[in-house]
Amino acid sequence: MAEISQDKPPLMENNPETQELDQVLATMDPEFAKNLENIQSVLPNTEIHIETESIEVDESGEIIEPVVEKKPSGIKARFNAVKQAIHLRLARITASIWHFLKTVPKNVAVTTFKGLMVAVKAVLGAISKVVKGFFAFSGPQKLAAVAVLALAIAMLMVIKANLKGDWLPMLNDPILTSFEPRADSVTEFDLKEKMISFARAFPQDPEMFLFDKLKVNLRRNSSHSNPMGAFEIFAQVDSHETAVELQTRQVELHDSIQRVFEGQQYEELVSDLGKNRMKGLIKSEINHELTQGWVVDIHFKTFILKP
Repeated sequence: MAEISQDKPPLMENNPETQELDQVLATMDPEFAKNLENIQSVLPNTEIHIETESIEVDESGEIIEPVVEKKPSGIKARFNAVKQAIHLRLARITASIWHFLKTVPKNVAVTTFKGLMVAVKAVLGAISKVVKGFFAFSGPQKLAAVAVLALAIAMLMVIKANLKGDWLPMLNDPILTSFEPRADSVTEFDLKEKMISFARAFPQDPEMFLFDKLKVNLRRNSSHSNPMGAFEIFAQVDSHETAVELQTRQVELHDSIQRVFEGQQYEELVSDLGKNRMKGLIKSEINHELTQGWVVDIHFKTFILKP
């Protein structure tokens, strides 16, 4: 509901222009002047306040009842607010992308083109100066400049050929590293499936080598503060020559095996799975150190653990 108050208009009797107009009307049309006096006698009451509201009427003259909009519930209002925020954010992102595509590539292209033009002008200016300087030389100086340029081009061609693998011919033929270029036929084969090593093609009777007893401190953890172990190891090797090398290098290999044990924890060695894993580690360590032959298997003669 709206409250409307009417302001009091100025009295027409006190206005000189109005009085003059009344005299003219009374002379020309007395009846109209009389009706006008009756209308002016009914002045609005300025103390009355009228409360009004907007009323809509259809074509037939009936009043259209106002429709009261229901406010959405709290969850629906929040959903609508989030939806409007997402739409607004997407609209801003779309506008930003469009502005970027509309302005930035154009600016980059213009800047790049200007930079290329500056570079081309600089290169052309440098070439012009070089040409002018070349023609300003005397005859011997021109020959020397041409010779230097030819030598530089030749060096670049040699470097390019070397990078591709096409070296200059040597005075002596290179060492022959493969018979493939001179063979009548070439056959491919799988080394793992169809080939065996020369040593395995002529096997010898395996031998057993016993290392000296090892006493080591194992790696500590929260459960065992000072674990220890004592071990005796048999190494089964492929040949007598390998056993001789183990005997010759026993001190060195003894230290290598000891370091392998020192990196293990008590829990890793107490189970059968841990013992088999330890055999594999010792075997790999010894084979890595050997210069000939290999270790076929590892066996424990003594295996004592102290937690």
